[in-house]
Amino acid sequence: MKEEKFIDPYATLGVSSKKEGVHKATKNLSKGLYPGAFCQIVPVAASLPEDVRNNFVQIIHSDGVGTKSNVAYLAIKEGLGNHFLRTLPQDAVVMNTDDMACVGVTNDIYISNHIARNANRIDDDALVEIIQGYSDLFERLGKLGINLYNAGGETADVGSYTTTMGIDVTACATINKSEVIDCSNVKPGEYIVGLSSYGQSTYENKENSGVRSNGLTLAINTLLHPDYRKYKEVMDQTVNEENLFVRKISFRR
Repeated sequence: MKEEKFIDPYATLGVSSKKEGVHKATKNLSKGLYPGAFCQIVPVAASLPEDVRNNFVQIIHSDGVGTKSNVAYLAIKEGLGNHFLRTLPQDAVVMNTDDMACVGVTNDIYISNHIARNANRIDDDALVEIIQGYSDLFERLGKLGINLYNAGGETADVGSYTTTMGIDVTACATINKSEVIDCSNVKPGEYIVGLSSYGQSTYENKENSGVRSNGLTLAINTLLHPDYRKYKEVMDQTVNEENLFVRKISFRR
């Protein structure tokens, strides 16, 4: 029997699942103070006192919700309201804090956010929902003893390069060197703990599906109904339309 050739579903959507280009571009760059750590760790400012420089390091991390913002946009277009926008800041923040937790950072994190929008499709009321979503999240986590500090951000009306919106975060924290988790130091007999992304965390108001911001492009297009092809603004025009929105799920009205 002839063996069928594997077709990477990500590749059919114009997305790289292995990020070969990124690895090629960064292979000669510094890996930071702890090359085995999950996030790059860099020195604190040289202007700080010597005892601080000797004992502390800094992590600066950036990530965002990617095409998950298109799910909220589709919900708006389907008449479900814009309250889904308040959930996007949570995912933008968590995409950073979960990576930072892998190197030992679990508290006292400074958050700066960036919102890029097409103002002809994402109005000011929607913008208010997104920004308020950050405040709501900080308040909920604060009650649990997790301190996130609002370091401001930027809102850009850039319809020339985004058809809907982009929600991104840069997070920064300082950690004692003695608390750094360096994967290169993992030894036999030690444990790696994985946490599921589905269910309901203590800081969440309701149960989630477990589909977070990793792999959303694939999830959206392999789960949602072809009817959504009418919203050309959430489609990659360089991708074969037959690969977009190929299943049966529709938003409930």
